[in-house]
Amino acid sequence: MELNARPYNNKVGLLFPAYLADFLPEGHLAYLIDEVVNSLDLSALYRKVSPVGNPSYHPLLMVKVLFYAYAVGLYSSRKIARALETDVAFMFLAGFERPDFRTISDFRKNNLAELRDIFKQIVAICYSLGMVELGNIVIDGTVIKANASVARTYDAERIEREIKGILVAATKIDEAEDKELGVEARGGELPEPLRKRKERLERLRAVMVKEGKGKINLTDPDANIQKLKGKKEPGYRFEALLDKKERVMVACDTTDEQADNKRLLPVLEQLEENLPLVVAAKGDGEIKLSGDCGVGGLDNLKALAARPKYNGFIPDSQFQAQERGKLTKEDEPFHRNKFSYVSCPDGEVLRFKGERKDHRKECRVFQAADGVCRSCQYFGLCTKNKRGREIYLPKDEHLIEAMREKLRGAEGRAILKERKAIIELVFGDIKFNRKFIMFLLRGLRKVRGEGFLLGIVHNLLRIYHYLRRCDKGIKEMLAMRVAEIGEVVG
Repeated sequence: MELNARPYNNKVGLLFPAYLADFLPEGHLAYLIDEVVNSLDLSALYRKVSPVGNPSYHPLLMVKVLFYAYAVGLYSSRKIARALETDVAFMFLAGFERPDFRTISDFRKNNLAELRDIFKQIVAICYSLGMVELGNIVIDGTVIKANASVARTYDAERIEREIKGILVAATKIDEAEDKELGVEARGGELPEPLRKRKERLERLRAVMVKEGKGKINLTDPDANIQKLKGKKEPGYRFEALLDKKERVMVACDTTDEQADNKRLLPVLEQLEENLPLVVAAKGDGEIKLSGDCGVGGLDNLKALAARPKYNGFIPDSQFQAQERGKLTKEDEPFHRNKFSYVSCPDGEVLRFKGERKDHRKECRVFQAADGVCRSCQYFGLCTKNKRGREIYLPKDEHLIEAMREKLRGAEGRAILKERKAIIELVFGDIKFNRKFIMFLLRGLRKVRGEGFLLGIVHNLLRIYHYLRRCDKGIKEMLAMRVAEIGEVVG
């Protein structure tokens, strides 16, 4: 019976040796990663290659494989090792070499510090390709789960309780051995599993005291309890600073802190390190910076005021809640914003008492005259202090009012509206499309390195889509980039 089908024989040989690249479709992502990595300065990795012993796999090979694996959502070193045996793109990047999973895992773990400089080089490539303008940048953070279980999170009470339980178990073992061996005979010591667990708990207690933490995780002591999809999980915050034009990640970092408010300045400093001449060439107010209330607050507004190149559009939590129609403390009838510098809502004069700190902020303190508040009709509602109501006014509160006024304008509302479309798409791509929902490594130092790996791969994908859309060849664009790179990074 003859079939109307093309001839098929999977045992046929090839007349001429084949190039692996012949089996990849034109414009495949592997080509771009191959060319970009070839253009990078990897001398820091080359210096770490031992001149003696069994030759190691080439750093170019390992970097290409690692970048491509993260780009296609493959994070397990065992799965990467299997892909090197079955996936044509992996075979092409590795040149048919097959490092085992332990080699891949060790390379990733041992070269995390160098990823920071590679990320900087990738940002420079993006700028030289015309993908970065620094006209409008967006900052935000997202929680990514740590490689640890919430069940292994301990507070001081739980540590003490479990140590007591271990000692009770040890006592029972001693009593059983006394019955079996006699009181005078020497029995075994505390069993190794119990002894090791007790030692780990004692180390946790010491770390908790040293760092002032309320809770600490036994698996990953650096991870902090974070809110993730309505649950509390040990995790880290991944911070990203994106340029609006092509959503290039111009700076990123990973922290164990539970809020974003302390991360604005470090991320801006990293941007100025990544593209120093580009930032320096900007005039005052040319770089529009937007974020949510997580990076708001008086300290960050003061930091922005000291950097005139940045034109900030960052709401505070009270303003953001009010814009959503929610009642806040500022809507209460006796909130301090209802008091002027000279009088209270009932018309009584407030006297300047001096300057003090409140929640680490420098404040001016005002108070009504002695006895005035006790005879006021609102006493008990406004204050229960017999000496009178005290009002703490932050010295730089005018910055908050000025920011709110700017955000109420047409430009401010438009920038805040588009902020989500810029940043949330990126986090969605990382977590949903590439399935990166948990760090593989443990400890803040290693997790920070893996965070830079996320940033590198994100930017590689942005380059890939940009060049495909512009129909530009990566080779000629990278050749242009090599000529310009000195001017980009200074």
